[in-house]
Amino acid sequence: PEIFYDSFLYHLAVPQQYMLAHRIGDMPSLIYSNFALTLHFLYGFALTLGTSVSAKLLHGWLGLVLAGSFAAFGQRFLPRGAGWLSAALFFSLPEAGINLGIAGIDVGWASLTFLSAFALILSLTHPSRKGLAFAGLMTGLAASCKYPGYPFILIGALLVLWEDRWCEKRPWGQTKAHLITFFGMAMILPVLYCLKNVFFHANPLYPIGGT
Repeated sequence: PEIFYDSFLYHLAVPQQYMLAHRIGDMPSLIYSNFALTLHFLYGFALTLGTSVSAKLLHGWLGLVLAGSFAAFGQRFLPRGAGWLSAALFFSLPEAGINLGIAGIDVGWASLTFLSAFALILSLTHPSRKGLAFAGLMTGLAASCKYPGYPFILIGALLVLWEDRWCEKRPWGQTKAHLITFFGMAMILPVLYCLKNVFFHANPLYPIGGT
């Protein structure tokens, strides 16, 4: 069974309450329920199929995805073995090892964040509209796991702008289309969370700036 404090408080508690109520609603007694909670909703899906162990297994699986992503990135862009070495160094950190075995979100968030960066780099080195759209979608997925992830979307858009205008010297019309594609896909999930908070609290980033 899960024994991690944050998991009891909201990582698993929020999706479990939504599941019991059969709807997404306001939880005035739990301010954390107003955060961006993409991984928490994935845990909610896991809870419908099993118990807290299912959520922990999902988090562990995301750790394996992260290790594989390090290896794939290293194989494509770095010297031989660098990707696996990066994975070994990352998971040798005590915090990573501890978090991997609980229903926290840090390793899962790291996995989605690295995948989004990987997708963005691929879309910039091998340009295609579908690749850029996928990079935007992955960036939005990673960003919507926590409020501190929201700036990732702006950083990604600035990288697209820099690549198009300063590196490839593409015309503004093409650059604008690329930015709309990336930004539009990246904002799908954050906009949904903002609308939820506007509906319940009239503040898109509640509890930031709330009372």
